[in-house]
Amino acid sequence: MVCSVRMQIILLIFWNKEDPQMNKKTICTLLALAILLASTTACGGTASTDTTADTTPEVTTEPPRDDLPDMTFGGETFNILCRTEWAYEFDVEETGDVVDDAIWARNRAVEERFDVKLAFTHVNGLWDDREGFLGAISTSVMANDGAYDMVAGYQAYMVTPALEGLLLNILTMEHIDPEAKWWSQKCVESTTVNGKLFLLPGDIALSLWESIFVMYYNKQLAKEYEIDDLYALVNDGKWTHDKLYELSTKVSADVNGDSQFDENDLYGFASSNDNHARVWFAPYDLPITTRNADGFMEMSYNTARTHNALEKLVQLYSAQSSYKKFMEFDELHSGWKGSNMFSENRVLFAPAFLQTATKLRAMETDFGIIPLPKFDENQEDYITTVHDSTSVVCFPKTVKNAEMSGLIAEALCIYSHYDVIPEYYELTLKTKGARDEESGEMIDLIRDSVMFDFGALHTVPMNGTIDLLGNLIVQGNTNFASKYASKEKSFEANLAAINEAYKNAE
Repeated sequence: MVCSVRMQIILLIFWNKEDPQMNKKTICTLLALAILLASTTACGGTASTDTTADTTPEVTTEPPRDDLPDMTFGGETFNILCRTEWAYEFDVEETGDVVDDAIWARNRAVEERFDVKLAFTHVNGLWDDREGFLGAISTSVMANDGAYDMVAGYQAYMVTPALEGLLLNILTMEHIDPEAKWWSQKCVESTTVNGKLFLLPGDIALSLWESIFVMYYNKQLAKEYEIDDLYALVNDGKWTHDKLYELSTKVSADVNGDSQFDENDLYGFASSNDNHARVWFAPYDLPITTRNADGFMEMSYNTARTHNALEKLVQLYSAQSSYKKFMEFDELHSGWKGSNMFSENRVLFAPAFLQTATKLRAMETDFGIIPLPKFDENQEDYITTVHDSTSVVCFPKTVKNAEMSGLIAEALCIYSHYDVIPEYYELTLKTKGARDEESGEMIDLIRDSVMFDFGALHTVPMNGTIDLLGNLIVQGNTNFASKYASKEKSFEANLAAINEAYKNAE
């Protein structure tokens, strides 16, 4: 409207009554000018553009985090049996720590949404306390008292109540989706037999991530010994056992000059003499069991690849550049419990838990985190596993309301996935723990490579399958075939009994 009035005024000023031809030229000129002004200044010296269309916020629909039903339980108590030493995964107060506060907020959100009251029963649950923890479950089931709506226990010994028929088949429970991204897919794939799944790790428990095995390396020593970019080596698929041996054997020195190698000297590789030695079946892709054509499990450990891997590992652990008593094993995943060798720049490479990164914050020199090496370059992927003390979720057969148990467990895991794990993973590990961006990227790679082996998961009822390789490594014994032969009948009989238990389970 303003533009139209201005054009009329201009036209009157320039109108020539005596020369109509001139008027035509004037009109054409003014029209051209009007078009130009309209396209640049909205017909005025001060822009007066209508921005309504531009400022209207774009409507976006964010997909819901879950499709859980709108159910409430009238203030029902939901009791979780957990291990005292790992109670921090479930039962916390607000402390100002971002992870504790995220867990606390998760619990409150689930309570409010489903109108339940979370309660926690703590029972000592370290390996040596297993009888007491398992006894709490069996006593409750035998009494049919419905005391526990969910259990979070030690992976290695929780297979016992599963095989004794004391636990629900998770695949039959409503509302819990083992195929969802917040549960461990690789565990579901490897440990489901005959349509039965009894134990389930996932984001519901921090210990799944704390207990992942990784490789630490000392950047100062790497620089001093002119070792090339290890991150690039990983990304190129060339981080293998042979490369680990080659680089670690470069680093060795009798620092104190006493003519003997002990904890006071310099090493290229250091490992505990038991739990860390036995983990190599995973990164070197040596499955203890595999699934047969009928869907049940069979032994697959005694292979040429396993024999070859053992020879290489004995060579590594027996080298003068390797220290086998690096750390006293710590079930709580912190590592470096009895040694400062790595932080004092006297170890180049050391396998340990991912949680150990948070224990090295005071280390003055920088360290890096990379995956455990592959067996060779022909192996497609880097692989790792978790320590068998990680928490797994399960449900006694006598839960008072199986539908509630499935729904609340699923909700806790979902809220953990979105609200707890990011705090732990991004802040505690990738920001506070890792020293560089590349280590954060390596942690992403490692996290996606975690595997679960059925034979390792059932090492207790199978009489020590997971210990076989590690013990031979520490002993310096390369005769896998002979040692396996002495245990083969026991392994086979125990595995047959396990298969039968899965066949007969409800």
